[in-house]
Parts: sequence; structure tokens; C-alpha cells
Amino acid sequence: MSNLVYIENAATEIEIPQSGMSKRVLLQEPHVRTMGFGFAAGYELKEHTAPVDVVLHFIDGEAEVTLAGERKPARAGTIIHIPNGMPHSVRALTPVKMLLLRIG
Repeated sequence: MSNLVYIENAATEIEIPQSGMSKRVLLQEPHVRTMGFGFAAGYELKEHTAPVDVVLHFIDGEAEVTLAGERKPARAGTIIHIPNGMPHSVRALTPVKMLLLRIG
């Protein structure tokens, strides 16, 4: 059985560094892992793929997400499901707070 995890405000759990990226695991269960990311303005998470489906939920800031070569805007409230194996990248236009959920 999974343990109950309650995070009242995920935004307060994510730090934005002066440069680069911060990452913190917020939830670790057998079939789901939730991580909080903080990106400094101008930081780019280079194109990569994931072996499982992921969901990105942008909490604060503005970014540009490239999904299989197609650029999309992302801002507070944007949710993106990325199927496993799809190339993607994230470029922070402003300081960004984002949740990533790994499913599977």
C-alpha cells in the first residue's frame, strides 16, 4: 500500500537557483515519481527522451517547450503529457517552477 503524501503548496518546495537548475524529489512511489524543478531564466534542459510517460505541470514563470521538434509556450497552469520516447526540451524564458511526474 502507498503512503499518504500531502503537499499543500508545491511551489514552496521548489527553489529557483541563481543559475542553472535545481531538482528535488517530492514523491517516490513504485509507479509514480514527482519531482520539483527550478530553472533560472535562460537555462535550457537540452533535448532528451524518457523511458516512461511524463507529465510536466508549470507552476510559475514562462518557458518554451520543444516536443518532437515543435515549439510550444508554457506558463503557470500549463500541463503537458509527453509519451515515452518523445524527444523534448525546456528553455526557461523567466525563472520557472515546474513539476514533473514520471508515470510507470
